[in-house]
Amino acid sequence: MNEFAAKKEKLNAVLTAYLKDGLILALSGGVDSALLLACVGKLPEQDRKRFLAVTFQTILYPAEEIETAGKLCSLYGLS
Repeated sequence: MNEFAAKKEKLNAVLTAYLKDGLILALSGGVDSALLLACVGKLPEQDRKRFLAVTFQTILYPAEEIETAGKLCSLYGLS
């Protein structure tokens, strides 16, 4: 197994463990939160039942990022 695959497997294991108790992701639409959303979105549906992605609009947060966040949720079946 290459280094990338090992890190991906470890991240999926950590996310699955957190999801057992429930996980809330502050989704900005940026790279970091989008990556975590994508990883959760690829997990089996039964593992995602206790997952919630949240975002909100403020004057400091561009409206385009709110749209991006919504599109990402739809793309991974998490809306």
